[in-house]
Amino acid sequence: MSSTFKAINSPIPTVPPLNALVKELSKYSVAASISSAADYTTFYFFLFTSISTVLVTVLSHLVGSIVAFILLSRWVFRYVDLEDRRSLILKFVSAQATSLILNTTGFWLFIHYTSATTWVARISAAIIVGTGMYFVNKFFVFKE
Repeated sequence: MSSTFKAINSPIPTVPPLNALVKELSKYSVAASISSAADYTTFYFFLFTSISTVLVTVLSHLVGSIVAFILLSRWVFRYVDLEDRRSLILKFVSAQATSLILNTTGFWLFIHYTSATTWVARISAAIIVGTGMYFVNKFFVFKE
């Protein structure tokens, strides 16, 4: 019996090399940071208006989502199937709508049930939701 085993036509999906995964996660982190900066900058400027903080969260999330779509589709996941752009946008909007609902709910929960400040609540909700969004974007929105 041979000591080496080669799986041919294995039903188990292959895992990308670790360095490729680290590179992708690094690029995703940079893209998330840039889109978060756009989100938080918008949030900061609207925070001093008479608009409710929940509505400000929604508006700023929209700005961050536009920046995220551009960076994720063109740089992180390099989605190039131009014929399927409508499907891509629909999946991205669905994922971002889910993210928006989770972020807004998390923000509201932190504000109303903890002693967290506005910024701590906003950033805490974003970190929790954003971590899960990598997997949604990788395996649902921008899947190869």
